Amino acid sequence: PMADLADGQSWTFAVFTHGVVEVQFQHMQPPLWSDSEKRRLLAAITAVPGVDLRHERLSGRPGLALAALADPDARRQFLEAFDSALARVRSGLPETRGD
Repeated sequence: PMADLADGQSWTFAVFTHGVVEVQFQHMQPPLWSDSEKRRLLAAITAVPGVDLRHERLSGRPGLALAALADPDARRQFLEAFDSALARVRSGLPETRGD
């Protein structure tokens, strides 16, 4: 899905038919997507049970198995991570403030 932001659109994640979900960090660019915001999103995503993404991939497209999101609670947590990050980016709130 694409996110509508003040300066255009930004990719968030992509779901592929071969069973992989890629987080589109490479398309999350400054000034709206700071490295600290991407790290915060990464931490929220890796808190989802069964998801393990590496920190050094903040500029790439790290992937996870779609099967990791088969559980409704895991899928909800994954989507809420993006909802929270996008709300912060859209509002321009500093990353240190709570959700």
